[in-house]
Amino acid sequence: MKRYQVFISSTYTDLQLERQAVLESVLKLRHIPVGMEHFVSTNEEQFNYIKRLLDETDYYIIIIGNRYGSQADDGISYTEKEFDYAVHLGIPVIACIHSNPDSLPVNKSDIEPDAKQKLNDFRNKVMHHRMVSYFSWDNPSDLSAEVVVALVNTINDYPRPGWERVVSYENSDLLNQINDLRIENDRMKVLLDSERQSEKHEQLIMQFPWSETHAFMGYSKWDDYKNISIPVSLTWSQIFSILGPILLVENSTSLVHYALNHALFLDHEPYFCVPDVEFQLIIAEFLKYGIIDIAQDKVTLTKAGKQGLHTIRGSVDKELDTIHTQVMEVLGNIPQKSNKEISEYIRRLSNFNSNPEATDYIGETLLGLRVFLGNQTEWDKEQVEIAQKEIEDILNEAFESERVEMSTFDPIFNLSKIMKLIDFLNTKLQEIKTINNQNTL
Repeated sequence: MKRYQVFISSTYTDLQLERQAVLESVLKLRHIPVGMEHFVSTNEEQFNYIKRLLDETDYYIIIIGNRYGSQADDGISYTEKEFDYAVHLGIPVIACIHSNPDSLPVNKSDIEPDAKQKLNDFRNKVMHHRMVSYFSWDNPSDLSAEVVVALVNTINDYPRPGWERVVSYENSDLLNQINDLRIENDRMKVLLDSERQSEKHEQLIMQFPWSETHAFMGYSKWDDYKNISIPVSLTWSQIFSILGPILLVENSTSLVHYALNHALFLDHEPYFCVPDVEFQLIIAEFLKYGIIDIAQDKVTLTKAGKQGLHTIRGSVDKELDTIHTQVMEVLGNIPQKSNKEISEYIRRLSNFNSNPEATDYIGETLLGLRVFLGNQTEWDKEQVEIAQKEIEDILNEAFESERVEMSTFDPIFNLSKIMKLIDFLNTKLQEIKTINNQNTL
């Protein structure tokens, strides 16, 4: 018994149940369905591949609902292009046309006047073409039964080459080729689904209110300072500029929360932080617009989010300096031990110097050190300015050297300049200890 290759064409998202019904009907007759669930023609490169499949097709079935479909640059939908090419090849066509398209839901219908007109013209062309036999359908169940009858009649009226089992080495090769084609179809379907998801995320990102300001209050974790708060007012693009580089590598939500706290409040006692509710709101907004993914409490940027990191950036230095100044003003009313803070900066810089691969938070540490130095009014002004200039140079060099390769973030920090900062801080720490020892005598 011959097996025939049957190409099934339709628009994609609106006719999933109908496609499945026709697919099952073809399989019941033990023929070979092609298309539908394996690919969707949405660009010229894909359409050229589909034309090669049509070259080997015996019968062509087209399902028409109430959508015209994705259009090429010439304004013709890829579904209509498939139909025209099948007719050009002389392939017998079976058209399944909805009996009452206006009854279909809005999300399965074209509403633009231009698309509706093109759909009506295309429907008329199909119904009045001499090489087309057509019938009307109203629901997937009726469609399935009608397709069986129509395909059997068309096969009897218009015999085609088809496929026959031949016990030979050549037949084995042919089956292998068919199997390879199906594997390739499945691979292309996965790629297309991925591209469509990425395009959807890119569209959502463009709709994100990047320029809108998000305001909240940072609060202290210490019971003694519960009434002390720091106002934060940043645009969404500025918040993204802080969190984006951290999310290039998958991190837990707790680490991301800590990184945001550190960038804003520098981990100075009494340890101000972003409220949990505010942090969850920020994460939820980025998730809603397809900028990040969350799986098992791990957060990372989506492909579109990574692309957005290099196109959507807001200058945040001035706003952070303002917040850091407010933090330092609060701390000015709290007894501080400078040697403890200096020792902590020495520890962090030394840890990075011993393990340059650990790039997490080194940028925030340098930013915090810059603010800390600016508040040491008793230190030699010229020495402080030299150290702050070193910090600026390190950060600028790291930013200019950042690379995005295979979705990894790879800034390069100048280790020799970091060593100079460590030496400078060690010198200052020793001076403070000397002064303290003299005061205790």
